[in-house]
Parts: sequence; structure tokens; C-alpha cells
Amino acid sequence: MMSPPSHSSPSPLTPTTPPDFIVRVKIENHPVRFFVHKRPHVDFFLSMVSQWYDVVIFTASMEMYGMAVAKKLENNRKIFKQKFFRQV
Repeated sequence: MMSPPSHSSPSPLTPTTPPDFIVRVKIENHPVRFFVHKRPHVDFFLSMVSQWYDVVIFTASMEMYGMAVAKKLENNRKIFKQKFFRQV
């Protein structure tokens, strides 16, 4: 049985379940909200692996969105050694 198609692109639609956090950015001078849902146990995972490895963000997202998500995931902890975003 095949699972439904999935993608990693953010969705600007209103979520059906409460998001873990909301990222607000301006795209071409228009305010946009993204409802972000974290994978289960991602906070624990990041805190553990960041003790053993250099963790980096590598995403096709725009920097303004990716940086906002990374900042929320770090939650005042220095987890990500580097961040790489789509070049505009």
C-alpha cells in the first residue's frame, strides 16, 4: 500500500491541528504566516545529536523562512553550526 504523497514545502493554509509555532515573514512586502508542525521528538533528537555532531540546516526554503524556523527549533540553544538556504 502506498502512502499519500508528501512534500517538505511549507503550507500557508490554516492547519487542521494546532501548529507547534507560527512563523511570520514578509514576502515581497506582504506579511505571510506559516503554520509549522514539528516532527515527534525533534527537540530531544536535536539536543542529543548536537552533542555528538555538527548539525547544519540545508534547505531549499528562502532564508527569511528557514532562519525563522531554525531560530524556533534552537530555542535559545546553539544547535546548528551552519545554515544553508536557497539563493534568490
